[in-house]
Amino acid sequence: MLEGKIFWIFMLVYISLAVLIFWLVPIDIAIVPIAILPLVVFIPYNVLILRNRKKGNTKNNQ
Repeated sequence: MLEGKIFWIFMLVYISLAVLIFWLVPIDIAIVPIAILPLVVFIPYNVLILRNRKKGNTKNNQ
């Protein structure tokens, strides 16, 4: 349940940053940050989810 909420928060951040970049930067230059943006947004998301799963697994095993 929490993972779904975190995912949508990161997705809204990604969409808002993409719109902001396209609005502020010329289209020829904006393609590069939009290509890099998923890495910046979803790597922290994946790290956060994996860290929570590892904590959950250690609690279940003990």
